[in-house]
Amino acid sequence: KIEWDKPEVVRAGIRREMCFNLINGCSTWYFDMWGGWYDSEAAQDAAGGNKKGFHIHWIPLAISGAVLAGGTAMAIYFNKKAKEEKDAYDAELAVGDDSRYSSHEEKTRDYQRNRSIGFGLAVFGGIGAALSIIF
Repeated sequence: KIEWDKPEVVRAGIRREMCFNLINGCSTWYFDMWGGWYDSEAAQDAAGGNKKGFHIHWIPLAISGAVLAGGTAMAIYFNKKAKEEKDAYDAELAVGDDSRYSSHEEKTRDYQRNRSIGFGLAVFGGIGAALSIIF
């Protein structure tokens, strides 16, 4: 049983896991369990976070990057879907179907709303990423 109560054990354990992932070409991430798990001097030292001057807060940066990527993908996808529905709606009108209700029009509005939400998420993620780097 390994006790993580001594600084040298914490430092060695984090470095061991980082090296294991680098050697095996694995990706990894560290989840802070909502605060405090990596606040010790040894954990910061092992992860390279005790250096003076410029350093990046990696966990908020990763979260912001994921929100930025997800929002961008969402905006692109729903923009494409909105354009397809608008083209289908215009095609209906071109053949003379001037009914008062069209499911294409309703779907177009829904896709445009979702596109706007995706754009907002992308902006929010970009701002979060910038703040993670700056502060």
